[in-house]
Amino acid sequence: MRWQLLAIGLCVWSSSILAAPFGSGQYGEGWNVAVDPDDGRLTADLTIGSDATHPACRLYVFGEPVSGGSYQLAAVGPDAKTVHAGQATVTTDGGAIRIELPTVPPECHSVAESLQQGIQRQLTAAKPWRGVRWVAAERAYFHREADDSTRRKAYVVRGDALAYTKETAAFVEAEYLKSGSTTRGWVSWADLGAMRPTAQGRTANRFPRLSEPATSAERAAWRQVLHWADHNEEHFQASMGDAATDGGIQPLLSIGSTRVLRISFGFAAYQEIFGYALIDDALGEARMLTLKGFPPDADVPYSEIFGFDSYNANDQIVQVFSKSRGMGDCGRVLQYTLQDGGLQLLQWRMRECGDEIDEGDIDTDSWPVQSGDPDQY
Repeated sequence: MRWQLLAIGLCVWSSSILAAPFGSGQYGEGWNVAVDPDDGRLTADLTIGSDATHPACRLYVFGEPVSGGSYQLAAVGPDAKTVHAGQATVTTDGGAIRIELPTVPPECHSVAESLQQGIQRQLTAAKPWRGVRWVAAERAYFHREADDSTRRKAYVVRGDALAYTKETAAFVEAEYLKSGSTTRGWVSWADLGAMRPTAQGRTANRFPRLSEPATSAERAAWRQVLHWADHNEEHFQASMGDAATDGGIQPLLSIGSTRVLRISFGFAAYQEIFGYALIDDALGEARMLTLKGFPPDADVPYSEIFGFDSYNANDQIVQVFSKSRGMGDCGRVLQYTLQDGGLQLLQWRMRECGDEIDEGDIDTDSWPVQSGDPDQY
């Protein structure tokens, strides 16, 4: 599906804006609006015009609240090619919303004049909605509970609109926004478009939430997105067992819209096993990282890391200390930086293990510096 992005602004009127912000619900036929009670963000599925003279113009709208009762909005329409930028105002007077769009997508041409002058709608049915989303998957199945094993036969398809009232790390309790429909149930977050439309011509995937510390449910939800190996998950569960205090996932670094997550795979003797995942929230992409091998195995990529890691935000360097034996007097120290869509090896230090443990030489900064350039070996 092709998408169109409009950058627009939203303003809110009220006799007492702070005391009486407008709420979630239906503002006439085809206008479904949700305002999150926690952060005030607005999401909406809007259909404007539906007769022979004015064919339907449909928009998904996201609004970020700003000062003075205003919102900054981004809106997408299906089956559009051009990116539009402009201003829009949405005002409320009691239970009303008014929208003005100076520029409109091509499919909204028949109602362009009305949108430019402003369309106002009254609240006709208040709803306890937290958010509205368009379906991004080919099919999104309803579930009896927030669990994959409870999938029902009922489903919605790409482009359909849902409004949700509850959410977990992996699911939302939603209803299908179609006149006359009463279909409700739990739907996977992975099947829905993002809250915020992107300028890349589509709505990015919505990723599971990540608490600090992560929960077991969040780990399960992220595994459905990242698909790390079965043996890694089995080892994590076996080595952590009931002693696990969290889900073993934590943010390592964040630069712009890009994040690197650290996923624990459990422990092996004296150090941890883990992997990294790259998350691009703007593009809606997520994948496990495979690191380029270091000499003398430069041509052997690896995704399982043994050791202890840290991140220096000032230098934007990830450092991994991999012990060759428990005392830590020998092994490798690797430094990486986020570049070209992955973690690139900058430098590695290595100290060979002697016949005897040297407890007085565990200063890794003094270990011989090697190079990240495999052509030198």
